[in-house]
Amino acid sequence: MDSVSNIENFVLPPNVPFQRVLTRDFEFASSFENKVDSDLQELGKSILDITSEYVNYILQNDHLKLDEEFIQRNLDSFEQVLRNRFALMEFKDSLQHSKDSIRNNNMNVSELTIEALQEYQSSTEDLKNFDDVVISHYEERKLSQTSSEFKKFLKSDKNYAYIRSISFIIKNPEDPIPELEEDDDDVNISGGKISLKDPLSLNYFVDPVKSSVCNHTYERAFILTHLSSGHSECPINGCRNAVTRKNLIKDDMMCLRIQVFSKRKTKPEYETAERIE
Repeated sequence: MDSVSNIENFVLPPNVPFQRVLTRDFEFASSFENKVDSDLQELGKSILDITSEYVNYILQNDHLKLDEEFIQRNLDSFEQVLRNRFALMEFKDSLQHSKDSIRNNNMNVSELTIEALQEYQSSTEDLKNFDDVVISHYEERKLSQTSSEFKKFLKSDKNYAYIRSISFIIKNPEDPIPELEEDDDDVNISGGKISLKDPLSLNYFVDPVKSSVCNHTYERAFILTHLSSGHSECPINGCRNAVTRKNLIKDDMMCLRIQVFSKRKTKPEYETAERIE
């Protein structure tokens, strides 16, 4: 106790070693992060469900028009959820990295006790505080991040792609949905137009379905007649994929395109496919 008999000399060292008891702090932080991530996922699911239900309701009521601002707000909100999840993932990575780094660096360091205090104060070793290491690593990752990393994260999320597709189609019903560019925030539209007409009847779609195999779209009545006539291949030129009744699914995006497009055209310019009884 002689080393601390003078209270003025009782000063903690600048670096406090990472000891086993502090592992609990890391474990608590990890459990807290999991809870936050779970809440963010639940929020994202709510935004997705609201958007999907809204679009389906509009499609079932032809006299209604899609609210472009509502869809854009949902897209922005969903993107913010993903941005927060991305930041949380980066922090979790920094926390784990710091935990491993501190454990390795301080593996042979003595417990910080009154008796060992003088040893720590006089030590010239570069021992890191666990909070300093976490913050330092996280800040380094933030500096090294580019917008392309987050764009890659966005591109990997199918639900974001779904809402983004709806937002784009409302503005551009005849244009192909562009890829999310990793190095450019501007949307560039390139390529030809999306045909809104059935390849068999050459009339506008009314009840579009698509093949889950080749992703080509047809008017339901006409493709079923095509199959009933003994044809088994996709009717699109150059496509030799087999088409069956079982792999025909409703093309919701084409339904959306038609709904938006039809409200922009006058009646003489817009003809629907005739139904086959």
